[in-house]
Amino acid sequence: MRPNATPEVTAVIRTVLVVVVVAAVALALLVWLYQGRVVWLPPGPPWDDDVAGDDVRRVEFASADGQPLVGWLVVPPDEGGDGADTGGEAARAVPQRVMVAFHGNAEIAAWAVPWAREVARRTGWAVFA
Repeated sequence: MRPNATPEVTAVIRTVLVVVVVAAVALALLVWLYQGRVVWLPPGPPWDDDVAGDDVRRVEFASADGQPLVGWLVVPPDEGGDGADTGGEAARAVPQRVMVAFHGNAEIAAWAVPWAREVARRTGWAVFA
């Protein structure tokens, strides 16, 4: 036999359920409003202190909607053509083969430069990160 709930108990249960639903909706709304800060956690500057060198070019361009973008082109040391390090000429030569490296969320392209240098050294390909 099931006892009937009193009106006071029913009111308390209803109030608790309403509070839980309102809190869940408010939390979902806050997460949605601040999703850019939750998903993208950009680090602060400096971003590219240690990437300079004769084998690295900073490439700046704009997307179709005008968003300024930057990437790093790392060329192998012998891209100058004669198989020897050309002391700066490699960074100005036009690469024949280029690998494009896509970094992940909340990463800075300059962080891929040490990896790109190693790939360029091992493969002879330029790497754009």
